Amino acid sequence: MMKTVQISAHKIQWPGFCACCCGQADGSLEISYTRVKYLRYGRTQVERTDPKSWSVPYCRRCLAHLRADRRLQALSMRVIHWSWVFALCGVIPASFIWLIATAIVASIHPILALPALGLFPALIAGIYALSYPWCQAKYERELSDKQAQQDELENRRNSLLCDHCCAAGQAVSYLGWYGSIHTFTFTNDRYARAFEAMNAAKLVRDGEVSY
Repeated sequence: MMKTVQISAHKIQWPGFCACCCGQADGSLEISYTRVKYLRYGRTQVERTDPKSWSVPYCRRCLAHLRADRRLQALSMRVIHWSWVFALCGVIPASFIWLIATAIVASIHPILALPALGLFPALIAGIYALSYPWCQAKYERELSDKQAQQDELENRRNSLLCDHCCAAGQAVSYLGWYGSIHTFTFTNDRYARAFEAMNAAKLVRDGEVSY
């Protein structure tokens, strides 16, 4: 369960153990938030960014499964079936062939041009049918490769998770700030309580700072 904590401070203390598994921390993760402002100077609009980040303790193993989870989430399973691409690309040459054929038939006899009208969709269907077997084989091969990548990343991530890990992904997130008030979310309740205890005098509850 996600827990939200607000704190009013310019300096924040972080518990010295891993934010994910609560084990010994031997690394850290930068969590950040970038505030974007748009300023107008005359007719010119300028984008101004204001980033802020915090270093959260992690153990190396949890950092490793976090990186694996990010790669897994970034992996797209989208695969293009190229038969439609070939069919669409074939519209131009098919149109050219159709116009020439129609013109030739019409020059022989105008009434014969009517059957030629069906030549255009037939050409498109022919291009699609001829390219489909190769495109289907390519589609299935690429889809299989994507699935293998996904399985490998899942296995890599899962092999790094331990019974004490609170999540496969990020355990602490920074949601931004307003003035001196910063907002964080925690997946690990134990770490969140330790964070609150270390910064008890700076916690914001019901809009007021706990002194």
